[in-house]
Amino acid sequence: MPEVYMVQLDPRIGRSLTDQVVRHLSAERQIRVEKFRNYMDARRSITAELLVRRLAMDQLGVRNEDIVFGENSYNKPYLVSSPHFHYNLSHSGEWVVCAVDQQPVGIDIEQIKPIELDIAKNFFTTAEYNRLMEADEAQRLEQFYQLWTLKESYIKAVGQGLSIPLDSFSFRHENGDDRFTLETPAAEPYHLTATRLPPNYVMAVCAMEEAAIDPVAVNEQELLDGFLRL
Repeated sequence: MPEVYMVQLDPRIGRSLTDQVVRHLSAERQIRVEKFRNYMDARRSITAELLVRRLAMDQLGVRNEDIVFGENSYNKPYLVSSPHFHYNLSHSGEWVVCAVDQQPVGIDIEQIKPIELDIAKNFFTTAEYNRLMEADEAQRLEQFYQLWTLKESYIKAVGQGLSIPLDSFSFRHENGDDRFTLETPAAEPYHLTATRLPPNYVMAVCAMEEAAIDPVAVNEQELLDGFLRL
């Protein structure tokens, strides 16, 4: 059953504190962090790896220094020593989220921002685009991001990235709730859920087992403190 963990970045936490935990990250992540020009981009990247490391330490009983990441041929990361520990990360704005499961899982979060909805023609099926344009104008922007996060979470769960065109599959909304069903035939039966997060975010989770998503909040200060004590 998929589990979702969420960190809301605390504006009171400064760079001096996050700089202290960088040494606990993988060498690859440290290089990536150094290349960011924007501090918040670096902070989200740092927090993302710290979150999955903490979850692996707690759930698998491993030491931080024994955690080794690998990537498949489509650059989807995994834990080398624990292939049954499936996880996926996403971040946007003030949120960093992680989905964990014993089977492939995908997650995506996006901040709802103004966008030209014509872009949907390039990524959505014709039927999806038409439904979007037929929706109430006040709801179109959120529905765009809802559909976008659903598609991203699916291709991340499959683990083949954008080698799967976003307009090659579509979803059906189940009546009366936040669950969606993949309409295009797939090799595995994936289940999807889309959720609105405050103040203006949409998050979608794709998993192989149908389940209600009840996110667990992780305090950023406590997360950082845990690594500073190592």
